[in-house]
Amino acid sequence: MRRPAVLVALAIVLAAAGSGWVNGAIPDADAPLFAWAGTTMLSADWQHTFDNHTVQAGPFELALASVAMRAGGSQRGFAVALDVAGAVCVLLAGWALRLRARALALLGAGAFLIGLLGDAYVGGHPAELAIPFLWLLAAREARAGRTVIAGSLVGASAGWEIWGLLGVAVLALSPQLRRVPAGALAAAALGTALFLPFVLAGDFHMFEYHWYVGSGLEARLLGKGHSFTWPMRLAEGAVVVAVGTVVARATRRLGASVWLVPVAVSLSRLALDPVLYPYYWDTPLLMLLAGAAGIVAAPRQLAASIAGSLSAAEHRERAQGQPRHAVLLARVRQLARQ
Repeated sequence: MRRPAVLVALAIVLAAAGSGWVNGAIPDADAPLFAWAGTTMLSADWQHTFDNHTVQAGPFELALASVAMRAGGSQRGFAVALDVAGAVCVLLAGWALRLRARALALLGAGAFLIGLLGDAYVGGHPAELAIPFLWLLAAREARAGRTVIAGSLVGASAGWEIWGLLGVAVLALSPQLRRVPAGALAAAALGTALFLPFVLAGDFHMFEYHWYVGSGLEARLLGKGHSFTWPMRLAEGAVVVAVGTVVARATRRLGASVWLVPVAVSLSRLALDPVLYPYYWDTPLLMLLAGAAGIVAAPRQLAASIAGSLSAAEHRERAQGQPRHAVLLARVRQLARQ
């Protein structure tokens, strides 16, 4: 990293630490629960990590919460440690999109203004900031045709929270669809491997948890207060992956698809979720901010990309002997370059 980017990164981390110090005056609900479960996971009694069915988090999130609580030494220190970890995730999302210093500064400023930099502790789910980085990186790898690597990154995201597997939709960005099954298999294998030891230990109760419908489409179909089970979650996930796959195939030629597709997956998840907590928005907002920061900081690059896409469309029409849009495309391409 160059010096300007390092300074920007330092400013983002310090801003997150400040947010943690302020927000740490208020007790959090989920973060301490995850920290206690994580402490169990890192002990000789690891097999009892998921004995409490309310622990809806993966081993990575539990480990982070436990380490942050130990490192912080107090409630405020815990908040600072978690929010600094969240800031690192924000920076990694910028790195996944290859943002330079100016764009990174825009990303950090936006994340601070809308509260993302302080939500790892307040929301209690740092996974909402960690999973976007892995999805963005997976989308980049999938678009380059490296679907096994992309699938492995999606599988790793399940180690934060199981819904990370919804990111498997980004595999449809691959130029060759025949490579998608291998990536999906890698995602499923790694995601399963992260939880399998706890399942085999015999004290795994995560899937016994029920949500209660409070909003969204389910409230109209089932009614508020209706029980929402993990099998229902699987049906919801299938729809979300289908939507993400359609968006991926429609946008795969666009450079922006590496963040548009993960955003579409995340927003589809929110649209179908039976409950909608404020921190759920952290995932799509972070990816939208990262994508928008790259555009705002480098408008010429966007114009060049649009011009290139239009030029390719013009050449395709001419090659097919159907130049009915060629003049219009050429004119729009000229305007884009200006």
